[in-house]
Amino acid sequence: MEAVLIIVAIVSVICFVIGLIKPTFFSFLFRSHTCRLIIGPTFFLIAVVSLILVGVFYGNNSNKNSNNNSNTKSAEKPTVKEMKNWSGYVKYGLENSMTSVSGDWTVPSVQPSSKIQTASNWIGIGGYATTGLIQIATQSIAGPSGGTPGTLYDAVWECLPNPSVLITDFKINAGDKISASIKKTDALWTMSLKNNNTGQTFEKTTACATDGSTAEWVLEKPPIGVQTSFKLDIMPSFSPTTFSSLLVNGSVPGWSNMIEVRLEDDNNQIIASPNETLSQNGQEFTIQDVRK
Repeated sequence: MEAVLIIVAIVSVICFVIGLIKPTFFSFLFRSHTCRLIIGPTFFLIAVVSLILVGVFYGNNSNKNSNNNSNTKSAEKPTVKEMKNWSGYVKYGLENSMTSVSGDWTVPSVQPSSKIQTASNWIGIGGYATTGLIQIATQSIAGPSGGTPGTLYDAVWECLPNPSVLITDFKINAGDKISASIKKTDALWTMSLKNNNTGQTFEKTTACATDGSTAEWVLEKPPIGVQTSFKLDIMPSFSPTTFSSLLVNGSVPGWSNMIEVRLEDDNNQIIASPNETLSQNGQEFTIQDVRK
């Protein structure tokens, strides 16, 4: 319809110009002198009305496209999954498609406890659908120290199925801002960690067997002991922890191919969950302890 109106408008403008230059050209339509005087205004009016109608139709189509785009964005919201040990976001793709991941997080505080309870913040590649996982993490640990309830904060790296390795002499406190990255170069992975509050850094390069099909930003209730006697730790009460500056393969992860993971207890009750939207252009989210 818009095309027809545009053609009518163009023809009307041409006729308007011809009518101004040579009114006698339309003598077969306007035989009297008085009628010939309205040739120009007539075609001019037709052109204006046609252009107005084109604008109306174009506006309607723009609104439809805007609504379609909004629906598309809504459809891109991530799939929601419940797990017994993770809460956060997982980006998935083809095998070996994830070659780097990075992000920042705030170390959550935990309350002293008479039992060992651990909350671990980490970024990693692999491990969601397979056992192979490389990760670098901070741990917020509540538990007895010399028989007295207390807290401990430290950092580890891990290449599953091997046990985690403590990063010695890396000082961490609750509320510290941590930056971390993992990147593959040829057959080796390089993990880096920085405490932005103290300026302390750590880097480790190692081989690790992972299928590279997922990248993660996670708060975990980690296992106790080795994989052959898998038992989940207890998730302590923790303060909100924010992951930010999310990147995968050097780009913002966005909503496409994302899984929102909620941590549930043995009674299938949600105990930790990320907020439902990735803020800051898809680069930030906060995990809350929903038991409070």
